[in-house]
Amino acid sequence: MNRVVEIFDWAATIVGAIMAVNLAVVALILSFYLDEAPRYRAEMPLLLQSALLFGLLGGSGLMALVAMRRGHGLRFVAQGAVLLCVTLLAMFISEFLST
Repeated sequence: MNRVVEIFDWAATIVGAIMAVNLAVVALILSFYLDEAPRYRAEMPLLLQSALLFGLLGGSGLMALVAMRRGHGLRFVAQGAVLLCVTLLAMFISEFLST
């Protein structure tokens, strides 16, 4: 069971970190064009929110991995944080897709 949880934590960490960096780079590139295309200015908060949520997923996944590897007593809290981040991302994405 621990191996399955560890694989899930690795996946959450890698996906969260890659997506956060990717969205941050997109936000940086779009920030250069805010004056030329006013639509980008309206989309910037949504882009930054999604980058933040994916960054939280990557950070909580890393925290859960470290806590589990060290056998820390707070590893269950860290796993809960990962599940909370996944739930928040699912809610965020479903709301985004419904608009």
